Amino acid sequence: MNTCRKLTAMLLITAMLLSLGGCALTKDEVMALLAPTHEEQNTEVETVTPTEQTVEVQENLKVYADLSGCFSPFYAETKGDRAVTDAVQLHLSELDDGAITAGENEDGSYTVTVELPGNLRSSDGEPLLIDDLLFTLYVLLDESYEGSHSLRGYGVAGLEEYYNGVDAKHWEEYSALFDELYNEGRYDEDLIKNLKEKQVAQPYNDVHERMAQEALDAYDQEKAAQIRRALMDEWREDADRLVDYCMEKFAATVEYHTGYTAEQLRENRGLQVMYAMVELSFGSLLDNGTLLAKKTGSSWDMVNTFPTVDDFYNEMVESYGGSAETYWAIEGIGRGDILEMARRRTARLWAKEDGVGTVDRIPGIVRVGDRMATITFNAMSVEALKAVTELPLVPLHFYGVEDLYDYAAGSYGFPKGNVSALPYEPGTAMGAGEYVLSEYSEGRAVLTQRETGEELILATAAG
Repeated sequence: MNTCRKLTAMLLITAMLLSLGGCALTKDEVMALLAPTHEEQNTEVETVTPTEQTVEVQENLKVYADLSGCFSPFYAETKGDRAVTDAVQLHLSELDDGAITAGENEDGSYTVTVELPGNLRSSDGEPLLIDDLLFTLYVLLDESYEGSHSLRGYGVAGLEEYYNGVDAKHWEEYSALFDELYNEGRYDEDLIKNLKEKQVAQPYNDVHERMAQEALDAYDQEKAAQIRRALMDEWREDADRLVDYCMEKFAATVEYHTGYTAEQLRENRGLQVMYAMVELSFGSLLDNGTLLAKKTGSSWDMVNTFPTVDDFYNEMVESYGGSAETYWAIEGIGRGDILEMARRRTARLWAKEDGVGTVDRIPGIVRVGDRMATITFNAMSVEALKAVTELPLVPLHFYGVEDLYDYAAGSYGFPKGNVSALPYEPGTAMGAGEYVLSEYSEGRAVLTQRETGEELILATAAG
């Protein structure tokens, strides 16, 4: 069911919520505040004009201008894709009364409690538990998530500590140390050079030499080396992310650029690395099918030998003269900040060395039991409450990696910082919503109503 909630009289609602103080809100009260004019959903197909991109053709058919087959609840963006996703997924607003409650805490923060009923199952029969909701939350809150449903701007309590990996007090300390030592990790080289210059200076000046030696001795070369390693490790991991990124964003151009189909690439990681190198201009495919790296001159025949992610990384390092900052300034646009990633990596390393506990989960999100969790926000926000009620309950077993989910160990179904590694096959969908995606091909999706078996067809104009 596509549940559309509208906020009316925003300022009035905000004032009403603030006046509640420590009182808890039931799900009905929350929804009444967020959608006070909510009416029963019309089950008939809506007739709209062509300018709204969908027109009624027949009773069970909706035509869209933009049905692309990306039905991931995390990344569906076009109107047609979102229509399929909304029909297949179950949203928290559709749960039974009492499933969502909310209340203000003494410190001014605001906690939303979600309790799932015990009979929830996805359309393939798998039970849906609170871990599916936690998986959903951690994807949407991950620093690498770039979809349109991000929750990062709503003030989830402790989110920055989770990103940084340490508590606020130690983060401030380690971050200041990082800034003191960092200059692309080369301050020690500058200091050594300065000392040598003082030693050969004419006339000889032992005072300046002693000052240069003291500066070098005071400089923590071990931690500077750790910063260098962290920066290069992040670069190496970004090579892996870039391969996934190219497959996710540019799969439609695979055959044009390489002659291979997207299906062939999905079955061979070496072909995926080749495609990323070609797409990002680090390599060229020769007429005989050989991949030639542009800077190092390495080659792979793409039959018996294939490039690895390490090969890709080495090519990038050579291309940018070992400068991660230069690399990121060109290749990292719109993908976070590699320096901040290195800062967080070193902060976690130093915390472990100092015996300080690391932060492996978002403090504001707590798993209470198999069917209950709480989400705490730094302050009350109508937008945050609305965002929670609109959350889909995304099945972990279909959209995530079950082997990577271990709440106690701080792992949530995907590699932290790399949501592009989530498995997803275009044209597929799974959820516990009103409809099941029965078929998809060439811009035509067939949805089956779970209770009645009636079909609803969504298609592009050409389909």
